[in-house]
Amino acid sequence: MAINFPTSLDSLSNPASGDKLDNPSHSTQHGNANDVLEALETKLGIGASPAGSATAGFPLVHSTGGTTSWAQVGYQGITSGTASSGQVLTAGTATGTSIWSTPSASGLTQIVPTSVAVAGVGSSGSVDANGAVTFSTTTNIDISGAFSSTYQNYRIIYTSTGTGQDLGMRFGTGGTYNSTAGNYRYNLQYAVYTSGTIVGAASGASATTFIVGNTGFYSIVDILSPFATANTGYIFQHSRDDYGFMTGAGAMTVTTSYDQVRFYPTASGTITGTIRIYGYKN
Repeated sequence: MAINFPTSLDSLSNPASGDKLDNPSHSTQHGNANDVLEALETKLGIGASPAGSATAGFPLVHSTGGTTSWAQVGYQGITSGTASSGQVLTAGTATGTSIWSTPSASGLTQIVPTSVAVAGVGSSGSVDANGAVTFSTTTNIDISGAFSSTYQNYRIIYTSTGTGQDLGMRFGTGGTYNSTAGNYRYNLQYAVYTSGTIVGAASGASATTFIVGNTGFYSIVDILSPFATANTGYIFQHSRDDYGFMTGAGAMTVTTSYDQVRFYPTASGTITGTIRIYGYKN
């Protein structure tokens, strides 16, 4: 009789121990068995790919002609099968390949510093999981891990209460902050609410620090290339309640790579507030 496989399953009769060779037909039994084996070979295909040597989870996949093999399905071209949280599948450098990688952040991305340090009796400082640095009654706040090779430029948003004096900013690496005279140069201007014109200006041609506003209220500071081996630059804007604004800019005269930043009152007293650092998308 003709077999049904592979269109449908067959229901074959097995002979009992006492059956004669012609009941059921011996030749029919062998013929059906041979036809089923040939149909199975055709279905499975050819190729020396034993299941015992296949990787766990790999199914039998058709390749070319009538050849099949045990292979990964749905991951063709992937050169790295292990992904980390937040990574996406992107095109690799080689044609037809793809890799798991962390996507570039768009716009501003908040930095989570590695640590903060404060100085002064009763002072405190900490950084939360999102990167917000809070500090209280400190004579200076030191932030480590502020800059890295991930971003070229940064924005710092400083909010604080304190006495109305200049707020200094220095850069450091390895726990040492640059305070060398002549390494910092800046110019700034300011105006009061009662005047519509600039009423004051200041400059530091051979300074030991940058000035980024006063110790109270708000400052926005853009830092340019602090981690690169280049002249670090800065541009800032500051607002207060006793005058309208202060703005300025400057640059380092040295090409040192920095990963730390310090804020402090340049005269005396303490500061209390919050600092957030953001990296600009490269």
